[in-house]
Amino acid sequence: TGTIVQTGATETVLLSGTTTSASVTGTETVSGTASATTVNSGGVQTIVSGGSATGTKVSVGGTETVSGTTTSASVSGTENI
Repeated sequence: TGTIVQTGATETVLLSGTTTSASVTGTETVSGTASATTVNSGGVQTIVSGGSATGTKVSVGGTETVSGTTTSASVSGTENI
């Protein structure tokens, strides 16, 4: 909860894992569940097949790539589905 993923850092959310309110400037890979993540400029969130994200905010310069599911995203940056 409230994890800060700085530039150059990586957070991996495993299949049974959950993260809430992370702030990502580095890289976050989600196989489990992510909610209320903020992807900042330069940050990358990847939702792999089977993973899910809810309420992601993608700021200008941030990127969300989705092979799983995403709901209620707010995107000012880039979202690849």
